[in-house]
Amino acid sequence: MATFRPAHLALYTNFSTFGGVERVLLNLAKALAEQGHRVDLVRCDEADADLNHALPTKVVSLSSGSRWRGRLSVLKADPTGLVPLLPPVLLPPKPSKIILYLPDLVHYLRREQPTALLAAKPYPNLTAVWAKRLANVSTRVVVSEHVHASRDLRYQRRPKWRNRFIRPLLRRVYPWADAIVSVSDGVAEDMAAFVDIPRERITTIYNPVVTPDLHAERGRRSITPGFDRVPRRSYSVSADWFRRRTSRPC
Repeated sequence: MATFRPAHLALYTNFSTFGGVERVLLNLAKALAEQGHRVDLVRCDEADADLNHALPTKVVSLSSGSRWRGRLSVLKADPTGLVPLLPPVLLPPKPSKIILYLPDLVHYLRREQPTALLAAKPYPNLTAVWAKRLANVSTRVVVSEHVHASRDLRYQRRPKWRNRFIRPLLRRVYPWADAIVSVSDGVAEDMAAFVDIPRERITTIYNPVVTPDLHAERGRRSITPGFDRVPRRSYSVSADWFRRRTSRPC
């Protein structure tokens, strides 16, 4: 019988709002902690989402640096990637704010050296991969997509100029991740086509939606009829996959 070895796991996104992706990471963090793992929720210090209810997980707030320092860090992480870096990162007057937190994310990885870091959404995914390259640590980086990136980045209500040029950057950086995860086969196929990644490199883990809190809420208000009869993957199953995936080579 295999001996259980708790791991140190980090879950990372900007947490600028508390939407669906943030809720998934929070519940996944709770499930991992319940299994006995040490879990860090890593966020930007300007994030509005209240994560005080995330205990027993640790909340790590990254500090923002200057724009020039963030850009320089990206260039140091990928010194031969000047052409794909120029439009979305180096040239925009206002690059994605999450770039400004890259230097402190590097410090976090060097200081804490978690077993694995799971990132979610395009820019957090990019900064997670860059941070590992700069930190020179053994932490396994898992990038995850929760929506159809081809449509989300192109057809936002107020599309940013830099997002029009992010595709070559995703195509360049995502293959450097230790593992790539999508929440559905449709999202995986879209990502494979949009980012030009072999489909077999992407693992589908369906969004876990059934939690104890959902069952408790069911007794307080109505839930869509038949919802509880739809087979869904639980958070404990997703947490188990993440633990096993980050403990073995790709």
